[in-house]
Formats: sequence, C-alpha cells, structure tokens
Amino acid sequence: MIPPTSIDGTDITGATIDGTDVQEITVDGQTVFTAGPPRPPSGVAYYTFNNADTSGATAIDVWGSNNGTISGATTGVTGANDTYNTAEAYNFDGLNDFVDTGFIPNTNSFSFSCFFKPESGSGTQYLIGNPSVSGDLNHTAGFGVRFVDGNVNVLSGSGNFNGFNGSSLALNTYHHVVVTHGTNWNIYIDGTIDATSSIVYDVTDVEAYIGASDNYGDNFDGSIDDVRYYDKELTSTEVSDLYNTGSIL
Repeated sequence: MIPPTSIDGTDITGATIDGTDVQEITVDGQTVFTAGPPRPPSGVAYYTFNNADTSGATAIDVWGSNNGTISGATTGVTGANDTYNTAEAYNFDGLNDFVDTGFIPNTNSFSFSCFFKPESGSGTQYLIGNPSVSGDLNHTAGFGVRFVDGNVNVLSGSGNFNGFNGSSLALNTYHHVVVTHGTNWNIYIDGTIDATSSIVYDVTDVEAYIGASDNYGDNFDGSIDDVRYYDKELTSTEVSDLYNTGSIL
C-alpha cells in the first residue's frame, strides 16, 4: 500500500492505523502517533513512554491492550535518543512516582527491557518490581530489576529472596538493560551480557510496577524509556538486535 499524502476524516473513519503504512501523525504541530517496531510473536507489551503514546494518566501499550496507569511520573522529558524512538521518556522523582502496568508474564521464560538514566546512585531503586507482600493475593512472589548503589540488581523469590549484581554504571546517562529468564537469569547492558545467575524463579500472577517496587516505596530517581515485556528468554543475538535496531524480528 502506498500511504496517502493527506488524510481526512473520510479516509480514516473506521480504519486501523499502524506502523506499516503510517510512521507518524502530527496534528497542528503536535505528534499524536508514532509507529514503534512491529510486535514480535513473543511480544507481550511495549510502552514507548512518548507523549504520543500517553493519554492523560494512561501509558498506552502500543503492542496490545495492557495499558499502564501513571502515578506522578512526568512525561515529555528527554529520552534515550535511540534510533527507533522519538527521544521522549518519563521522569520519576525517587519519592512516590510509578507506572502500574497491572501484570507480568507468568511463564518460566520471559524478558524485560528498558532504557534508564539514574540521577542518584544511593539506596535501592526499582526499574520494575512486584515484591511478595504478606496477605496480598496479587503479590504471591517477588521479582525486581533494581538499581542498587550504582549496580543493576535482579531479585527473585518468596520469603527468602535471592539476588545478584551487574556492573557499576554511571549516573546521568542512559543505559539499556535487558533481564532474561529461562535456564538462567541474565543481565545485559547496552546489548552485551553483563552477569548471569541460576537464582530461583517463582513469580506467579503478580502486579508489575515501573519505577517502584510497588506503591510502597523504593522508587526510582531518574528517567525510564522504552519499556518492553516478552514471554520468552531472548537470545544474546536478539538482545544485541534490540539494542542496535529496536527489533528482534
């Protein structure tokens, strides 16, 4: 299909717009649609954290219907400036900001990826979290990707938590992190394997928060961009492709 040079209400009534034919839509100077990478078979959810994919307090899942609810995070801040995004992100104040995506894939193999720019290296700050909370049926086991005293850290377990660290990272600059689980846990930084571990995975049907463990604390201080969930353990080649091209297809 050759995309039209202009679109009016007659052309698009009842139509579906995707990134195959239309890459961007601007109305009166305001970008209202940006096409993200196509959804791979393993893609569960994708949040660009761009203004065009934000509606009020809703972070739109551009791959599906798993929209997130924004609590306090500031939109429209400078993003990762990667080759497949529009250089916008969400900023988290380190106090009480988060985005509730409402789910996490409950399979034994999955992957999480995002860009993040930490502004503080002290304490525990969650990029994504859903800890075990006594008496809360939505939190039956814990999982988190955290920035702890300057290191990316993965935490998993129920009751007795297990964790491991990646390398120390610089503040005030964007890093791309991918955490995968299958045979092992793996941390990739900027497309390259950084750390691996065989810690126990027992996450089941838990609610996932971006920028916090949940609404109880350990909030992230800085910017987060381009959040994705997959229901498989991405391979090292796929992680490299994701970092360099924005797609694993």
